[in-house]
Amino acid sequence: MSDSSAPSINKETMSEEEILEKIEGLRHLEPLASLSDNHVREVLTHAYELTVDQGKMLFKRRENSKFYYYLLEGSVDLLDSQYQVEPISSDEERAMQPLDNNDPYIYSAVTTSSASILKLSRDRLDLVLTWDQAGNYLVEEFDEKQTALDNDWMSSLLGSPIFQQIPPANLQQLFVKFKEVSFPVGSRVINEGDPGDDFFVIKSGKADVIKLKEGEKIKVAELVPGQYFGEEALIGNTVRNASVEMSVTGTLMKLGKDDFKQLLETPVVSFITEGQLSELLSSDQNVTFLDIRLPVEIPQNEKDNRLIVPLANLRSRLDMLDEEVIYVIYPEAGERRATLGAYLLNQAGYHAVVLNRRNTQS
Repeated sequence: MSDSSAPSINKETMSEEEILEKIEGLRHLEPLASLSDNHVREVLTHAYELTVDQGKMLFKRRENSKFYYYLLEGSVDLLDSQYQVEPISSDEERAMQPLDNNDPYIYSAVTTSSASILKLSRDRLDLVLTWDQAGNYLVEEFDEKQTALDNDWMSSLLGSPIFQQIPPANLQQLFVKFKEVSFPVGSRVINEGDPGDDFFVIKSGKADVIKLKEGEKIKVAELVPGQYFGEEALIGNTVRNASVEMSVTGTLMKLGKDDFKQLLETPVVSFITEGQLSELLSSDQNVTFLDIRLPVEIPQNEKDNRLIVPLANLRSRLDMLDEEVIYVIYPEAGERRATLGAYLLNQAGYHAVVLNRRNTQS
């Protein structure tokens, strides 16, 4: 169908300036015009721009509508069930809308000139619209003095991969449970080695992530509004693996351990039984077994037919994983490590589940 195609936003090859230009250049399309920059970025990361020759069919009537097609340049004819033709040109206001937003399609679309087309995942757009609108609804529920700052941190938070897995029904409870806490510059929010009791989101200000190495403080990361920390100790029921210190006076949103587990951890981390695993393996989905134990913990005869990535190395080796694969994490690592491993993968936008051998019912 197409002479060439490329991701609308390719984070590996495009500069931030080019990405912002792309976002601005497509903002006239509906409903992208109503979304925040972060959410438009998320949509366009999963969209493709196609160059299509004259006389090519983009989609057929009665096909399931997995994609929205937008006409950026050129012209297209839409044919309905009665073979009546609706010509559309890119310079018309009609081109701001998807060529056919019905599911299944009620038109067939054929290019009548060489055309530039934006092909956008219907599911991804629906997901982003849900989060964007839910976030706007929640902002309206807060005090009338709420500023644009509040919308910024919420928008960034809801745009992260892990929050896209939280059921919309949990959102209202989640934001109501958050407690606002102010910290002056230089203050310590959490200490390395202390038990984990709370989850934090940066609302305003900045914070440094610090680790102690041979008695010296080493800055390993900087956190800005919309970013969060503290979840690993809560999921693993362990101590903090780093300290966080305010580098600028700011405000944090704090969520207690019990609320975190109920509203954030439980919806994100899934367990499957042996029976459910059998059904998964018999489907056409791509499944990979993942063992997050240290190699020395794994018997030699168990090392075949699985991917071995120790939990400590999981973040640094994300680029070797595939977003199209379902990763089944072996439970032999223990529930704490297995649960944390699944959470970290899902947090990064992958799909991971934990095998539960204790219940074999499907």
